[in-house]
Amino acid sequence: MTVLERTIEAYTKDAGDDVVWSNWVYPLATLGAQSLTAAVTVALTGAALALASGAYHAVYSDYTQRLDTTAMMGYLSSVTGCLVAGWVGLALAPVAYAFYWLVETDSQIHVPAWAALALSVVAVKAQWWALVPAVLFVGAGALQLRARTDSWLHSIWHILGSAAAGTALFLS
Repeated sequence: MTVLERTIEAYTKDAGDDVVWSNWVYPLATLGAQSLTAAVTVALTGAALALASGAYHAVYSDYTQRLDTTAMMGYLSSVTGCLVAGWVGLALAPVAYAFYWLVETDSQIHVPAWAALALSVVAVKAQWWALVPAVLFVGAGALQLRARTDSWLHSIWHILGSAAAGTALFLS
């Protein structure tokens, strides 16, 4: 069975769950992109994250958790790269996908690290306006640490994370 077939099967098992579908806000961060390359990169990596994370929230298996983590890190790296320049995000995403698929990592460390790097880039470009995506990200992180992975609060985490990414892209 292919990855796509497994993902579709996972979605159909829990299609009524808001946590499965709230992942589709990630590609919406594209609205903040300042270049076509950045927009395409964030749309593609956001869609990959929506598929992978939705599949994880539908079945909660080890396989879908690995897909979710890999896609989350690929998305964060692509957004961070796009803050520098669209082509950087486009180049960084495949490297991040390969690395995070092959190397077991702790997303509790890697997500804040990517966010800190992204917010640093925004701070250089937009000065104190970087506080806007920082507040969104911190709010998302606080929810993620407190909420169960199958709760509506976790869905809010998806929304705030995408809003942080879109705002950062817009400001850079």
